[in-house]
Amino acid sequence: MLKIGGRLLVATFTPETDLTGDGIEPVAGQPHTYDGLPSGRSFLVDQETLDAEMGRFGLGALMPSRTVRVETGSGQRVTVNALYSKTG
Repeated sequence: MLKIGGRLLVATFTPETDLTGDGIEPVAGQPHTYDGLPSGRSFLVDQETLDAEMGRFGLGALMPSRTVRVETGSGQRVTVNALYSKTG
């Protein structure tokens, strides 16, 4: 439960993430769910989806969300970083 004015800091992988270089695959019939990460099946969203879903629950961005890409030795790590606040 987050009270009005409370803040939520989020950093989450996007579907562009490929930590091993072997690629990831969407799971049929399960939106935003992917196989192929070393930790197993994962729920991944892009920046637009994250902002929209947070908005559905009364969370507004305190600053623009940012997608950050970091190349690794065998692939890439792509995250959305965002700061939200609970609105009335």
